[in-house]
Formats: sequence, structure tokens, C-alpha cells
Amino acid sequence: MKRSLQALFALMLLSAELFAQGSISGSITDKESGEEIIGGTAYISSIQKGAASDIYGKYMIKGVPAGTYSLVVKYIGYREQKVEGVEVKDGQVTELNISLVTDVSELDVVVVQASQINNNQTALLSMQRKALAVQDGISVSEIKKMGVSNAAESMKYVTGAAVEDGKYMVLRGLGDRYSLTQMNGVTMPSTDPYRNSASLDLVPTDMIDNIVTVKTFTADQPGNFTGGKVDITTKSLPEDFYMNFGVSTSFNTNSNLKSDFITDGAEGKLDWLGYDDGTRAKSKYLDFYKSYISNASAVANAYIEAAKEDNGQVRSIMDITARSLDNPYAHRKISSPLNTGVNFSIGNRFDLFGKPLGVNFGFKFDRTYSLVEGGETGIYEGTGKQDNLQSQQELTMTRSSVSSNLGGLLSLAYQIAPNHEISLMNMYSHDGDIVATEESGFWLTSGRDLFGTQSSRMEMRTLNNTQLSGKHYFEVFDGIKFDWVGGYVYSSLEEPDGRYFAYAGTNQAGPNEPKRYTYSMPKSEIGSLPSNFFRDLTDTQMNFKADVTIDFKSDSWFKVSTKFGGAYSKKEREFTENLYSMVEVPPSIGGVANDSYLRFGDVGEDFGRFFSTNNSGLLGVSINGDGESVYLMGNIYSDLSSDQNTYTGEETIVAGYGMGVFEFGPKFKLIGGLRIESTEMGAKSKDTRLEESKIEEVDFLPSLNTIIKLNEKMNLRAAYGRTLARPNMREISPFTMLVGIGKAFEAGNPDLKRTLIDNYDLRYEFYPNPGELLAVSAYYKKFTDPIVRTLLTNTGTTEIKPINVDEATVYGLEAEMRKNFGFITPELEDLVFSTNISFIFSESDMAKEEVEAQENAGFTDVETTRPFQGQSPYIINAALSYNWRRLQWENSFAFNYFGERLAFVTGALTSDVYEQPRPSLNFVSSKGFGDHLKLSVKATNILNMVYSKSYKDHEEKYYSRFERGTTFSLGLSYSL
Repeated sequence: MKRSLQALFALMLLSAELFAQGSISGSITDKESGEEIIGGTAYISSIQKGAASDIYGKYMIKGVPAGTYSLVVKYIGYREQKVEGVEVKDGQVTELNISLVTDVSELDVVVVQASQINNNQTALLSMQRKALAVQDGISVSEIKKMGVSNAAESMKYVTGAAVEDGKYMVLRGLGDRYSLTQMNGVTMPSTDPYRNSASLDLVPTDMIDNIVTVKTFTADQPGNFTGGKVDITTKSLPEDFYMNFGVSTSFNTNSNLKSDFITDGAEGKLDWLGYDDGTRAKSKYLDFYKSYISNASAVANAYIEAAKEDNGQVRSIMDITARSLDNPYAHRKISSPLNTGVNFSIGNRFDLFGKPLGVNFGFKFDRTYSLVEGGETGIYEGTGKQDNLQSQQELTMTRSSVSSNLGGLLSLAYQIAPNHEISLMNMYSHDGDIVATEESGFWLTSGRDLFGTQSSRMEMRTLNNTQLSGKHYFEVFDGIKFDWVGGYVYSSLEEPDGRYFAYAGTNQAGPNEPKRYTYSMPKSEIGSLPSNFFRDLTDTQMNFKADVTIDFKSDSWFKVSTKFGGAYSKKEREFTENLYSMVEVPPSIGGVANDSYLRFGDVGEDFGRFFSTNNSGLLGVSINGDGESVYLMGNIYSDLSSDQNTYTGEETIVAGYGMGVFEFGPKFKLIGGLRIESTEMGAKSKDTRLEESKIEEVDFLPSLNTIIKLNEKMNLRAAYGRTLARPNMREISPFTMLVGIGKAFEAGNPDLKRTLIDNYDLRYEFYPNPGELLAVSAYYKKFTDPIVRTLLTNTGTTEIKPINVDEATVYGLEAEMRKNFGFITPELEDLVFSTNISFIFSESDMAKEEVEAQENAGFTDVETTRPFQGQSPYIINAALSYNWRRLQWENSFAFNYFGERLAFVTGALTSDVYEQPRPSLNFVSSKGFGDHLKLSVKATNILNMVYSKSYKDHEEKYYSRFERGTTFSLGLSYSL
């Protein structure tokens, strides 16, 4: 394998050396519709070289000597275009995107100068004009200009889009559930099985051709399309050889260069890569000897038997099982270094049997340290009136994470003919997060002066996505396009040996003395004794989709094209959880005091001594009053794994659709269609006493889009579409998960239903100049059976659970603008301002039980509705960038601000939890040096915004509150 990669790399470099002459490449499109022209010709008569446009409308003339030429572009039924002054340099590609005019009544050749063609802006405008739905886009030329390294960073510059946690996309302010991410037209799976959005930071920018956001539904889109979708198109056939290598480092004011950075006490040799080397793996002995530790009663009996001199086998088993759980519970402290990253991409085009073969490869790795100190968490409960909240829990928090991300993408594309292409793509991603958390403060349930909890866990998320696809064009009617793709996806989430423990403290100091605690672990007061969790989730998915587009010849003002196709997807899930909990050790056994055992109250704040291997398993032997040997044990564990916490799931989606595009002259276009989607999904617990969850629905999803072309630069659009939103498999599983001792449990709901959404859009758009946009939109969305996340407290136990409510509505106004300042002076043409401002009203029904509870509590003003979960009343995005071309220096600021939005529904008697507004300001500067070297400087979260969720009308009662710090990054890249 290593030699094969070396040979491929050498071949790419050799090909680059042989490519000493220049090339001319670009796309040929219809100026009126923006559609690609397949089979158009671009020809240089002076050297008798030319090329035809392929299935993408792209052409490439290779082997052009350095010089200045005239290029003639033609296609049947279009006016011939001659481009003069085309300059070609050795070893470089000259890009020319040509738009042809269909007016055959004028037979004169259109002559333009190459210097007048702005390739980047022309391509972007063409993409927007041909769109059947409301969309925005960003081309590879703009992406390069920004100095960003992956698709997630690029999305910050797309109107109407936002990025959460540096990787997850959100459109129109709607949450993760209502946003869709695709790659090459196929939905990308998430590396986190509990989220719907995919990680956009996996895709290097050098492998991107363009990124498109779509905001209105058409029948050829997946049904789970509500807020919108992002489609990333990757390169298939590179225009020429390219290679990019980059390194980066960053410093966070909260997290890096800290000498007291807490982390997991366990350490494996592969932690730096995000993989566990077996340090945290579950021991085989825990399964071999399960019958001895299967519950607390079995362990108690085994403990008594192990103390007896003649029961060496039982004693050995108890010692082995105890030492099988020997990873430290207590944290260790390290010095946190700077964050680091490296990325590499390479690609080229070859001739194989006289046909073009494209190869693209990308790789990235980064390691990031994150630390939150002084964070606050709390749980509050209503006492009959929402304006009177009683504190259930108030804790201060320290949380750290060490995250490693390793990813790669390989694609092969082969054009067996200009109109037929086969592609193979594989994407691999692995994220490893080591998280350590310490919390302490007040918890009403414990009844003590102090409650504290600590946890250590490692999460490993793996994704392997393979796609085989084809694009075909047949010269029948006005052309038939046939696109298909099949794929296999494997994803997993492993949490090996997550360790959780809690403790209570009693203040022994006097009223005016510094607090002095004694510590204990009373299970009845803290809820659980120290526990080890082993969780393993695996998803496998197979999918296939096919689309056929037929254009019908017509010389009249009425034109028709049809599109139909289908899709199939099947996902299977397996989830297991094993739980091992510490058993309280009696103070004596067999008449002998167990003085060798250190109890939790004996170690003060040095918790590591209690959890030490010297305090676990067999500790020694003593002699009782009868002269008998009594064997003494330390910390021992019981297997509390439950069948209720193991489940399997399936999801099968079958879809078919048909749609038509009807053009009534040059001014009016109607796009109508119907999509039918069948959904069968369910989850089944290993505990057969629990009922299996099922969703079985067949949904009819109509869509209608109209486009009125007011003039060459203005469109008026109206759209209607019915879409849906499904719960994810975790949400419908009959499974309740412990997140942390004293923390809210994450519960599934087998009774969840899918959500139906009716979407209405009206939009006016104006393109003053290529690459500029002014648009105003109004939209209305009606949700039937929307899913909301509830946060409910009952007798000291808090649970987060998804439920359906009857209805919800969201409607608002949205204004978008992208404008350069060239109207002031030509020198400011590269100063660009873009903004997206939304004002939204939302309303969601309360559950009937909530309304009744308010009435029974005697509320004078009974509320029946609340804002829609996750929806802000306003959203502001703005960006200002300037490209100083002469100095190869690009600078940009990006700003985001959103209004207060509902995070959790808490019930009738407790105020809901809202995520509070926060301003985000980022700065990026990139400077090129010559043709190959680029230096970038970034500052993110400049304002060090506060991440806060608090109870409505009680802004000082926090559910959570923390700061992430400001990050300063430095990157250096070298490109060929």
C-alpha cells in the first residue's frame, strides 16, 4: 500500500513536470438560462487545437505554447463568440468561462476581449440565474481568495448560513434538525450519530468546486428539507496538477499554555491521534466472570466467600475483576501546548486509454485543547408560580477537552466519453475527544453542605463514506441526462471506560472560619457510587439514488423539461452499554477489621489515593480470634448492565418523484413536482418487556416554484413545498442515558412522530453586477407535530426528553445584500460588504398537560403557546472583506448576532430555559508571497462572548454559563 501511494505521488509530480506548456480551460453556458452546454467547441485556429465541452459544460485545451491567441467558441443554434487577447503562460492554466447567446437571427460573430471576462463572477452569476429554487453560492475562486482551509470556514461567507461548533451548518436560524448537508447531491452522514448535520470541516477547500445553499424545496430534493440544504460539489477532473501543504498553530486565551490543565487520569499511546490503544478497553474477565459480579447481592456473597481461606478461586476472581477496572478516576494535570494542525491535498488529470482520468486526494489532522474554568450550571424548579423558582442545584464547573481530528478524502473520476463519466469517492474521518469535568456546589437532593462530581470519558467518532456515481448525457430530444449514485456508510461512536463519581462534603469549620470539609460517598444522598461505562454505537447505511432529466425540443416560446427519479436508503444500528458500579466495602469481615482499606473519608481531597490500584481487589490477609486466615478486599465492583440500555434500530426510506419545468417565453418559468417518501423506522430494546418504537408513514410532498424574470438583473420568485423532519434513532429509542451523576438524564421517547412542514416563500432578487446581490424574502412555515426537547424535574431527578406538540408556525422577513464599493472608485471594487438580516415570529403550541397544570395551579393568565424551539426573533450576519490584489493580501471581518431563543421546554410551573444572545466577531487575514506561499492570521471569538442559557425572566438563574476565550491562529501553506 505504501509503495502504491508513493508511485501515485511520483506519477502526479512527473505529470506536472511534463505539463510544461500552458492550457486554456473553462465552461460554456447558455447566457439566458445559465445551463451548461454539452458538446460546444472551443478552438484556436492559429495552432489548430481545440476541445469540446463535456457533461459539465467544461472544456480544456492542453499543450498550448506560451503566447496570445484568439479563441472561437460555437455550438449549433447559438451565436459564435470570438475571444481575443487570450494570454497563455508556460505551466499555467488560463481560465475562460464563456456564455453563448441563443439569438440565431443575428449571425454576426460576437467579439470580446479576454480582459473583459471576469471568470469567477461569471460562473457564480450563471449558477444563481439557472437555479430552479432560491439559492446562493460560492465558487472555488472566492474560496481561495478568502484563505480558508475547509468547507466549514467557507460557509461563513455564504448568505443566510451559520456554522455551529466550527463544523455544523444551520440555515435561516432553524436548528440542526431542519438543515441538510449534501456532497455531490447525496446526503452526508454525521460523524455524531446524535446529530442530523454532517461535519463540514472534513472537506479541504482544494478539493471543492463550489458550494451551493438551497432554501426552497423542489421534488428532486430529499423530503427532510425545511430550513434548507448545503450541497458541496467536489472536483472530479482537475484542470491541471495541484498540490497544497499547510501547517497551522493557534493559541486560546483560556486553554493553551496552562500548567494546571486537567485531563483524564488514564493515558494511552495513541491518545494524540484520537484513538484508544486498549488502555480503556473492557477487560475480557468482566464477561468471563459475569455470574460472580452480576449484581450487588452476588458481589456481597462473593465478598464473604473470598474472605475464607479455602476459597482461593472466588478470591482470585474478585481480585481480577476489581483490577480490570483500574483506570484512574481522579484527574491528572498537564501543561497544555499550542493547538496544531496540518493539511495536504494533491490532484491531477491523466490520460488513460486516451480518456481523461482525474485523481484527487486530501488529508487533514488537527489537535485542539479546550478549557472552561468558572463555568456555572444549575437546575431550578417552580413552586406553583413561575416567578418563584427554587434552586435544586447550583454548581461551578471546570471542563477540559483534548480533541484530535483525522480525515482523508480520495476521489477518482474517469470520462469514458465526453458525455459519460464514472466517479469513485471515499471519505474517512475520525474524531477523538478526551473530556474531563469537575463540578462542585449545592445540590438539594444530597442534603449536605457541598456536592461534587467528577468524570472522565473518551469519545471516538468514526465515519467511512464510499460513493460510486455516474453522469451520462444522451443526445435524444434536446438531451437526456442520467445521474446515479450508490453508497455505503459506516459510522460509530465508542465511549470506552467512562468514569463517573460524586461525593458529599460536610463543613466542620465554625461560622467565622474558612470552610473545612469532610467527604463521604453516601449512595442514598448522591444517587450513585463510582461507575464505569462502556458504550458502543455502530451504524451501517446503504443508499442509492437515480435522476433522469429530459429536455424536449421546441422552437416556440413554450419549452418543457421533465425530471424524475427515486432514492433508497437503509440504516441499521446496534447500541450496547455496560455499567460496572463500585460496591460499598464493609468495615469488617470474618471478625477482622479491614484496616488495610482506605475509605473515601480518609483521603481528604486526595481522591486518587482512594481509587488507587493499591486500594482495590485483594489487599492482604489477617488472622481472626479463632486463628483463621481472613482475606481482606478493597474496592470491588458489580455488573449493573441492563438489557434496557441495549437496543437495535432500523430506518428504511424509499422515495420516488416527478417534476416538470415549464417555460412560457423568456419571462416566466413554472416548476412543479410531487415527491412520495415512505418511512419505516424503529428501535427495539434488548429488554423484551419494552414495546418497540415504530414510525411507518407514506408522505406526499408537493412543490411548486415560479420565477418571473422582470429584466436581465431582476427575478421575482414564489414557492410552496411540503417537507418533513424525522426524529433521529436515538430520540425514538427506549433508552435513558446517564450523562453525569447529578446531571439531567437523556431519555428517548418511543412515541415520537415525524413532523410535517408546509413552506411558503416569496422573494425579490436583484443582481446589480456579477457577484453582487440584493434580495428581500418573506416566508411562512407551518409545523404539524413538531418535536421539542423538554427539561423536566421530578423529586430531584432531571430528564431531557423529546416530545411532540400539536402545531407551530414560523414566519419572517429576510434581507440579503452583497455589494462591492466599486461605485465609489474603481480602486474599491474589491472591498465587499455582505449582510443577511432576519426578523422572525414563531409560535408553538404547549402540551395539553401543561395548560391543564396552569389551570389547576390557579394561574390568572394561562398561556397556551410559546416561541418555537431554537428559533431566534432576529438574526444578523455581516461580513466585510477587502482583497488587495497587488499585494496578494485578503482581509475580512465576520459578525453574527442572534436574539434570545428557546433551548428547553420545562413544563407549566417552571420557566423555560432560553439561550441568551451573544455577539460573534471573527477576523481573517491572508497574505500571498509569490505564486506558491501564503501566510494566514485569524482571530476568532474576538469579543469572548458568553455562552449562557438561563430561565425565562430569571436571567441570573443559569442552566449553564461559560466562556470559551479568544483564539489567535497562524497558518502557512505552500501550493503548486
